[in-house]
Amino acid sequence: MRTGIRLKLFLISLLLIGISVVAAEIYLSRALEAQLMARIHADLLVRARLVAARAAGDPEMLRKPAVADALADASGRIAAVRVTLVRSDGGVAGDSDVELGVLPSVENHATREEIAAALAGRDGSSVRLSTTIGQRLMYVAVPIAAVGGGRVTGAARVALPLTSIDEAISEMHRSLAAGALLALLVAVLISLSAAHLTSRTLRRLTQAARAMASGDLSRRTRTSGRDEIAALGGALNQLADNQSRILDELRSERDLLTGVLSGMSEGVLVVGADQRIALANPALRGMLLMAQDPRGKSVLQ
Repeated sequence: MRTGIRLKLFLISLLLIGISVVAAEIYLSRALEAQLMARIHADLLVRARLVAARAAGDPEMLRKPAVADALADASGRIAAVRVTLVRSDGGVAGDSDVELGVLPSVENHATREEIAAALAGRDGSSVRLSTTIGQRLMYVAVPIAAVGGGRVTGAARVALPLTSIDEAISEMHRSLAAGALLALLVAVLISLSAAHLTSRTLRRLTQAARAMASGDLSRRTRTSGRDEIAALGGALNQLADNQSRILDELRSERDLLTGVLSGMSEGVLVVGADQRIALANPALRGMLLMAQDPRGKSVLQ
């Protein structure tokens, strides 16, 4: 089964669109996620510092679970994030998502990446999957230090689910899919139009070439333009011109030879390689009393 030029152009367009969509999705997904992550990190850093500033106002707060947990709960409601207050030994002093009575059983946070950085006096952050809610969360922690830049007494951490990033990327995927379908529709229309014009020109070239092959050397392709198809049409026209000129020259030579042989009084017989008569002039036919032209017959006949 032959594949038509229309189908070939359509498949090429479809392939190019597919490559473009995949490349755009890979690039845009990473760029969008990095941009949103940076914004969320900056926002959480501000919130964490505000919580740390409030906690630093009472140096003994982290040793009072009821007070620390109340601050975490209030800050969590105002900032719309999860707030965790951690003592210098890694123990949890308060958590907006954990009841006060459960705090003693919460595992030590000293080894958490962001908490370890904050207890060392640096801002820390990490992104990981929460086994509690089954979502990705960004954690940002800052050190809690005594007023005036004293020693680090603990860490204030805020956390936010990254559902906004996931939703933004999903929306981008939907937009890319809609754009791809629209581009596919446009590509179909353009490829069909281009294929129709191209195939029509090629059909004319094919018809002209077949006419030339069957002996009609007066046929021309009548192509215009400077593309490859026009060049092909010009080459066919040149071939027909050359063949027509050669045939005219051969006819002239034949007519000249026929005139010379017809005017000769001597008999002339030309035999081909197959031992058949190729030419016998009138003088020979008169000598041998040949009523018919002997061309094509054997010499013995």
